[in-house]
Amino acid sequence: MKVESHLYNNDGLDIESSQFVLAEDNHFRTGDDGIVIKSGRDADGRNIGIPSTDIVARNNDLGGEDGIGLGSEMSGGIKRVFFENNILHEGDSAYRFKSNLDRGGRVEMVRIRGSKVASFKHLFWFQLNYPSNLHGNFPATYTDIIIEDLTVENVGTVLEIHAPDAAPVHNVKFKDIKIKEAEEILILENADDISFENVSIGEQIWNGTFSSLHIESVTR
Repeated sequence: MKVESHLYNNDGLDIESSQFVLAEDNHFRTGDDGIVIKSGRDADGRNIGIPSTDIVARNNDLGGEDGIGLGSEMSGGIKRVFFENNILHEGDSAYRFKSNLDRGGRVEMVRIRGSKVASFKHLFWFQLNYPSNLHGNFPATYTDIIIEDLTVENVGTVLEIHAPDAAPVHNVKFKDIKIKEAEEILILENADDISFENVSIGEQIWNGTFSSLHIESVTR
C-alpha cells in the first residue's frame, strides 16, 4: 500500500486487537504514526481483553510525526511483535511507546532489528505519562524488549523514558546500534534494567546497564 495522510492524527496503518498480522512493503507518509499497534482503551479494553499478538512489520518505508508506535490504546495487551528491516526517514519519534494511568495492559516480547533511521527528534521515546482523563490507577507494563542492528543518521535524544512510579519500564536491551550523531543520550524517569551493548554514538561506544527511579539525563 501507499498512503499519503499528512493531517493531524492521520496514521498509515493501525493494527488493533489482531493476531497473526503481516505488514510489509508499504510506503507511508503520515501526519501521525506510520504503523501503530493498539488493543483497546481503558476499562473497555481491559474487560474485553483482546490483545494484539504475533505481528510482523517488515520492509516498510515510513515518514511522518512518528514512524512506529505502540499504544497509547493498549489496554488489552501487546505481545510477540517483530519490526524488521524498516526504513524511517524523519519526524518527531522513530519509535514511540505510549500509555497513561487510565490504560493498564501489558506490552512484552517486542523485537526491533535491522532498521535504517535518518533524522528524528527522538529515536526511542517511552511516553507512559500521557494525561489521564479519568484519573485512573492502572499503570501499563512495558518489558522484554530487544532492539538491535540499527543504523541511525542523527537524533536529538537517543532514549527517553517517562513511566509511572508503580510500573517502571524494565528489561529493555539495545545491541549493535550505530548512531552517527546525537545531542542527548538518556533521559530516564522510572526505568530499570536498561542495557546497552555495543551501542556507538559518534566516536563513543556505550556498554552498561542503567536504572533510574527519578528523572535523570545523560548528555555527551
